[in-house]
Amino acid sequence: MAIIVYGIPYSTRTQRVLFVLEKLGLPYQLEKIDLALGEQSSPEFIASHHPFGKVPAIEHDGVRLFESRAIARYLVAKKPGALTLPTDAVALGTFEEAASVDYSYFEPAVSKLAWEKIFKKRFTGQEPDPQVIAQLERDLKQVLDYYEKILAERKWLSGEDLSLIDVFTIPWFHFLNTGLGYGNEIESRQHLKSWWNKASQDPAWKKVLSL
Repeated sequence: MAIIVYGIPYSTRTQRVLFVLEKLGLPYQLEKIDLALGEQSSPEFIASHHPFGKVPAIEHDGVRLFESRAIARYLVAKKPGALTLPTDAVALGTFEEAASVDYSYFEPAVSKLAWEKIFKKRFTGQEPDPQVIAQLERDLKQVLDYYEKILAERKWLSGEDLSLIDVFTIPWFHFLNTGLGYGNEIESRQHLKSWWNKASQDPAWKKVLSL
């Protein structure tokens, strides 16, 4: 049975789930949720799919899940393969460390920059705060410097092979580059640039961008 994905292709978190599905070759059906119309906030959607009115969510064989990272881990568990989590203690620790950097430092910096520079005025009418932006840019540069350091020692963010951590971050790096105009922060870091050149050419990722 095909996995039903509730989301929208331009959502970075929906892209994570679609990316995993494409990498694993799992059949899926995308049910588009119009965020501009607030469909994700409807009582029906909240009751059936996501209690906090967000995307993505999935439905599969009677199982309903929300939150992109949880969905990704579920999918990998359903079809072990290239993205399977490591079992070696050191490799697993490195993986979880990279996962924590992603959700504690990288994603918050980019998502808050997106809010302050793009969405704040659109949804609240308030102007961007230059001081807030400056602090978020410092936060972003700190985590990008960290990525530059570890990518000098390994091919991918959590080891020698592409993992869920790369899949989790690629949509945000794409948005950082094309949506926020911080491509120079990638280009100016040799090892991060090399990683991004590989990551952005992944056929599964290109398929997600074509949706």
